[in-house]
Amino acid sequence: MTQNVPGLKVLVIVMGALIVAGLGVLAVTVVQRASELDLSPEYATGAIALPLGQRVRGMVADGDVLTLLVDHGDGGQSLVTLDRRSGQVLGTLTLGEAP
Repeated sequence: MTQNVPGLKVLVIVMGALIVAGLGVLAVTVVQRASELDLSPEYATGAIALPLGQRVRGMVADGDVLTLLVDHGDGGQSLVTLDRRSGQVLGTLTLGEAP
């Protein structure tokens, strides 16, 4: 039984070294892939055409959605909701008095 001890010691040392090397490779791979991620949002650029006399009175951003409060110049207002990534108008709500 004692004649197998040196071989067993070598096997344990080799397996331990393989575990340590594998963990090192895993850590390096995780760090490399994490550094390659592009987490910065890309928002649309361009102009929003408002009819003559209208102007933006306020805006609120929530994630990828931008909502503008537009003053019509004649006393009316509307809420215009935009997708910040594409610039597409998602919807418009005209604000008015309740009947």
